Amino acid sequence: PALPPWQAPPAQLWQIGAPAPAPAPAPAAPAPIPRILWTYWDSAAPPPLIARCLASWRQHHPHWRIEVLDLARARALLPHLPAALLADSPQKLADWLRLALLQRHGGIWLDASTILTAPLDWVLQAQQAQGSEYLGFYLQRFTTSTQYPVVENWFMAAAPGSAFIDAWQREFDAEVVPRGNTGYLQHLQALGLLPALQQAIDAPDYLSMHLAAQRVLQRDDARYRLTLWPAEASAFAYHVQAGWQRARLKKRLFFMQAGPAVAPLIKLRGPDRRKLDHYLAAGLYLPGSLAGRYLMAPPASPTPDHDAHAR
Repeated sequence: PALPPWQAPPAQLWQIGAPAPAPAPAPAAPAPIPRILWTYWDSAAPPPLIARCLASWRQHHPHWRIEVLDLARARALLPHLPAALLADSPQKLADWLRLALLQRHGGIWLDASTILTAPLDWVLQAQQAQGSEYLGFYLQRFTTSTQYPVVENWFMAAAPGSAFIDAWQREFDAEVVPRGNTGYLQHLQALGLLPALQQAIDAPDYLSMHLAAQRVLQRDDARYRLTLWPAEASAFAYHVQAGWQRARLKKRLFFMQAGPAVAPLIKLRGPDRRKLDHYLAAGLYLPGSLAGRYLMAPPASPTPDHDAHAR
């Protein structure tokens, strides 16, 4: 279903490697994105906030396949996990998994800390309308080059075999995994590439996947067709309203009325989630707030379509 204008900010088409004519003609209809939602959680049971986020996915996608992976399920789907990843952090493993899963299976990757307030049909519609091989979000405050948007990795959508995903995975496999984050930064610095790739990324030692995406996009032979939304206009709209201050964000999410039109998704970063499990458990929220409306909604009835492959 179509969303109100506030909920669906204009999709921006980026043709990397060649200027996009105005208006840019879409190529033949691309292979559709499979209706699969992927995420990874490395413990046996997610905490209450994460469990509520996942419930919001099921509420809006009763007939999608929803994969909430743990390590055992990840190994079953991708038996050739690099050994270096198993000794690294869960975050690094999750970075690798999202690329490998989308390259092989396609679908939409969402970080587990994402609240959905509406179905993701608008993403599938945008892909078909613009003929894009990849859809996602970019962060305006990290982007200083108008040619190369800083692509986020908490939401990634593609059909199987996307050239952009394939190149991103190869860069991550060949350079980031064996070198580690610090080694990868040093490698880019030695090549004289780090300033251009980093743009305004504020934690490059943690956001190595963002740097790897920039390395792919800024190569001379790059030829990709991406549809990207500014994250500050949707997933981080409430963060912007709160001035990126956690206390004000929590007030906006839990103690203010949601209003008639809301963002279709809300991404909660690690620091944003502090104390929110307690708020939910103690019932510290207004019933008409964003938390009350979208995190405390009645759970969806399990169906084989969406629970057959979840942990």
